[in-house]
Amino acid sequence: MNEGIAAIAGALAGSLGTIAAAVATGRASREQARIAARAEFLRQRREPREAAYRKVIEAVGAVREHETRDYFTDATEEEEEWAPTGARYVREALDRCQPVKEAWQDAALLGPAPVSAAAEELGAANEDLIRSLDALLFVFGEGVLPTESMWEAHDTARDRLAKARSVFITGAQGALEDDGTLPIRSKRRLLRRRSARQ
Repeated sequence: MNEGIAAIAGALAGSLGTIAAAVATGRASREQARIAARAEFLRQRREPREAAYRKVIEAVGAVREHETRDYFTDATEEEEEWAPTGARYVREALDRCQPVKEAWQDAALLGPAPVSAAAEELGAANEDLIRSLDALLFVFGEGVLPTESMWEAHDTARDRLAKARSVFITGAQGALEDDGTLPIRSKRRLLRRRSARQ
C-alpha cells in the first residue's frame, strides 16, 4: 500500500512540476511577446517623428544660413543697385521660410506635447520673420534701403527663430529618447501607492 501511495505521490509531483514548468514557460513567452510588441510600437512611433523633426530642423537651418542683413552691411543710400538686389535677396529668404511653415505643423501633430508646443513657437517665430522680410521687401520695392529700426525688427525675429529652434531640438531629442518606460521616480511612487493600498 505504501508503495502505491508513493508511486501516486511521485506521479502527482511529476505532473505538478510539468504543469508549473508549462505555466512558467507560458508566462515567459507572453512577456517576450509583449516586449517585442512594445518595441515594434515604439519603432513605428519613432520613425515618423524622427523624419518630421529632421525636416523642421533642416528647414530652419536653411533659413538661418541666409543672412539677409549681413549681405547689406556695406550698402549706402546712394547705391541705387542695392534696392533691386535687396528685393531679390529678400525673396530668396522668404522662399526659405516656406518649408518651415509647412514642416512645423507635421511635427506638432506627431507630438508629444512638449514638442508640439515647441513646434508652435517655432511656427510663430517663423511668421514674425516672414513679416519682417515682407516689410524689407516693400521698402526695397520702393527703391530705398531699410531703416535701422526695420533691421532691428528683422534681427529680433531671427533671434526668436534661433531660440525656438534650440528649444525644439531639445524637445525632439527627449521625445526620440523616450522608450515608453516610466522614470525611476514615477515607478517608486507607483510602488508606494500600491503598497499603501494593501
